[in-house]
Amino acid sequence: IAWSLAGHTATFSNEIDVAFAPAISTAYGEGNRDFGQRLAFQCSKFGTAIIAIVALPLVIEMPKVLQIWLDVPPPQTTGICSLMCLSFIALKIGMGHHYAILAMGNNKILQLSTFCSYLLMIPFAWLCTRLGLGILSVGIAFLVFSTLLAAIKILIARRLVGLSIRKWLKTVFIPIVIASCSASFITILWQLILPPTLIRVLLSAFTFAIIFSLIFWAIAL
Repeated sequence: IAWSLAGHTATFSNEIDVAFAPAISTAYGEGNRDFGQRLAFQCSKFGTAIIAIVALPLVIEMPKVLQIWLDVPPPQTTGICSLMCLSFIALKIGMGHHYAILAMGNNKILQLSTFCSYLLMIPFAWLCTRLGLGILSVGIAFLVFSTLLAAIKILIARRLVGLSIRKWLKTVFIPIVIASCSASFITILWQLILPPTLIRVLLSAFTFAIIFSLIFWAIAL
């Protein structure tokens, strides 16, 4: 259930990848390094923004969404679905770096980093389970190592491709965090005013999308 829900949230942002990936490869292939770097940052920025607009309202209203979808959700479904949605956001925030690394022909180191990150996820999830976190251990492990993998890609891209971490923070990470936190805070206010209904879920989604888009447009475009 969690994987299906998170996968659906990533559908729209995957179209961004489809559009940017060949453009990044072409730019680096033609030796236009500056343009390739700019495209890489834009890929991370817009891909993350789109999935955030879809995923974060779901996280905020997850209990009601699952009740509408499943009637009686299994125990801890809300937690693991929320963690999986956040994991997909974490993966997207370094996706532009991913394609920049591939464009420079460094596929081997990228695949090795990905393999090691997901391999380490297994003992980490086991440790969380031993600590009594139950099925949430899977979601926690996926979120932690999705974030770690994104960080590794950013560091590799800095070393091999020359993508500035400072510029990434300024143009991608900080605008996304500010827009997400601001829109989430305002959206959560609906939970203090309205009962948990389908109307509140739709209103929350609409409110988040509008507030996020306005703030993102003001500080990131």
